[in-house]
Amino acid sequence: FPVYFVISLGCYGLLMVGVGLMVFPTCPHEAVLLQK
Repeated sequence: FPVYFVISLGCYGLLMVGVGLMVFPTCPHEAVLLQK
């Protein structure tokens, strides 16, 4: 069972999500947090 592959894939997914939120902060949830 490729545990290292699953962990690296999960970290890569989280990294892509983080970069997406930093580059495109247009999510309604982020907008609500900025308005408060």
